Amino acid sequence: MFCTRIYESLIAKYPIVLRCTAFIMLYWVLETTLDSLMFTGGNFWDNLFPSNPHEIWHRFPAIVVFVLASIYIKSAVEKQKAAEAEVKRRTEEIKSFAYSVSHDLKSPAVGLNGLVRLLNQKYSDVLDEKGKIYCEHIMKATEYIGDLVDNINMFIKSRELPLKIERIDFTETLETIREQLSTSWALRHVELHTPETSIKIDADRLSLHRVFRNLIDNALHHGGEELSRIIIEHQENDRFHFFCISDNGRGIKEEDHDKVFEPFTSLQSPNGAKGSGMGLAIVKEIVEKHGGKISVESVAGKGTNFFVSLPKDV
Repeated sequence: MFCTRIYESLIAKYPIVLRCTAFIMLYWVLETTLDSLMFTGGNFWDNLFPSNPHEIWHRFPAIVVFVLASIYIKSAVEKQKAAEAEVKRRTEEIKSFAYSVSHDLKSPAVGLNGLVRLLNQKYSDVLDEKGKIYCEHIMKATEYIGDLVDNINMFIKSRELPLKIERIDFTETLETIREQLSTSWALRHVELHTPETSIKIDADRLSLHRVFRNLIDNALHHGGEELSRIIIEHQENDRFHFFCISDNGRGIKEEDHDKVFEPFTSLQSPNGAKGSGMGLAIVKEIVEKHGGKISVESVAGKGTNFFVSLPKDV
């Protein structure tokens, strides 16, 4: 790495003849210095310009090897730069493609949803029961497409956008989430238990909100009829904050533990509804971007525990 940096900053921009000359001079000076200090002793200038021609020629093979090695370094640096440029180009292409597809999918889906909703409202007296059911299915499908597009965009943003680190009152974040989901608490008769003490965290505010909102949404969506409480616990040491988000819902099968964090992987919910499969993938992306880790422990029928660790020095 050190040789590569020297080559890029001092040598690469010059013509090949000057580069070879520079390599020969550099090698000569380095070897002379080592001879003077460690091996032969004697005066530095006498070693640099020996009077005996044989002493010059015995260094020639080493000089050739040194030049060839330098040329190899040049080739490796150029290949590495080309590979990095190709990866960057393909990443930009994929990102542009994703945004384009997202826009092309969502616009007609939103328009179709609005038309079917209007059809269902204005002509409900004409539609029979099958027609109304078909309208409901279309509206649910288009809403699913809209949610999927939003989550894809959120996943891309969680990867691409830089973090804006600030000191956050985590208790306030949880209270905001509690208020946003107040209807769900009432309808499902689910209790949310949060830490009573104030917790200060250095993190990106919107990203941290997204992590715990998605984890709570996941419990509500997949907890089933058994779900009655969600508990968020906190511990810390000198380096990390540790969180446990647990629920007493229906749990996750052991063979599905590794799948839940993969994009577009959605486990079937108890009511038959299928999510976008992006919620926990977004959570994992955000947590790892903060330098943290997330894992899951669960037994089918006995609830789920998600463990999140976030470093204090982000």
